[in-house]
Amino acid sequence: MLAATGAASFHDSVPDSFGQVQQAHVPQAPDSEPLNPQSQAPRAPRQQPPSRPPAPHRPQNSARQFPTHLSIPSLDADAPVVPTAVSRDHRLLLPDPSRLGWWAGGATPGANSGTTVLAGHVDTPDGDQGALYALSAIRPDAKVLVRTPTGVRTYRVIALRTYPRQHLPPEVFRRDGPHRLVLITCGGTYSPTTGYARNVVAYAIPDR
Repeated sequence: MLAATGAASFHDSVPDSFGQVQQAHVPQAPDSEPLNPQSQAPRAPRQQPPSRPPAPHRPQNSARQFPTHLSIPSLDADAPVVPTAVSRDHRLLLPDPSRLGWWAGGATPGANSGTTVLAGHVDTPDGDQGALYALSAIRPDAKVLVRTPTGVRTYRVIALRTYPRQHLPPEVFRRDGPHRLVLITCGGTYSPTTGYARNVVAYAIPDR
C-alpha cells in the first residue's frame, strides 16, 4: 500500500540517531505516528501490495547475491525472501505473508550503492502474524541479517518511520547513493474496505 513514484533529491548523510534525520536523508512525514504491533487489527488485505517502486528495468545483479533469507534476532523475525515482480502500475506483487519480497529492480545485499528493499505483509486475513509483524517495535542499532548464496550480510537499524500509505518517499527506492537496506510493511489503523492506513519503514546501513 505504498504509493511513491519517480525519483527525488537525496543527500548523502544518514540519520545520526534513531528517529533523527540530517539533511532530510529519510524524510519525516508530518503526521507520522508511533505504532504498537499488538494493537493492530489482525488482518491485512493481501490483495493490496504495499509498495509502488519506479518503473522496472533489467537488473544488473548477479544471482549469487540475491537475498534468500532475513533474520532480525531482537524481534524473533525469521523468513525466507523471494524476488518479487512488479505489476503494470508499478506495484510490488508480494508473496504470502510468511515470506518477504525483494524488489529485484533495486540493489542486492552488500552492493556498493543503492537500496535493497524487502517488503512483506504485517499479517494474514485469518489473523496470523506476517513475517514483519513486529517491525514497528524495532529498536536503534538492532541487527538485521540478510542471507545470500555467498554468505550473510549484517545491517544496523538507524531509523524507523511511518508514512501515510499514499505518501511513501520516492527515495525509498533509490538505485544510487550510499548502500542501505529498507524494510517495509503495513501498519496504523485498519479498515475492512481500505486496509491499513500507514506503512512502517525501517532503514538500516551495513554494519561494518
